[in-house]
Amino acid sequence: MDSRSSTGRANTLPIKVKVMEYRTLKQLADQLKGNLR
Repeated sequence: MDSRSSTGRANTLPIKVKVMEYRTLKQLADQLKGNLR
């Protein structure tokens, strides 16, 4: 059971990282759009 819970936590971690990366990329894209205008 302990190994399962640890793997479950490990699986949720990359998702959080991907969400953070997506948000930062979106912010950068919005800034580029604003600069182009």
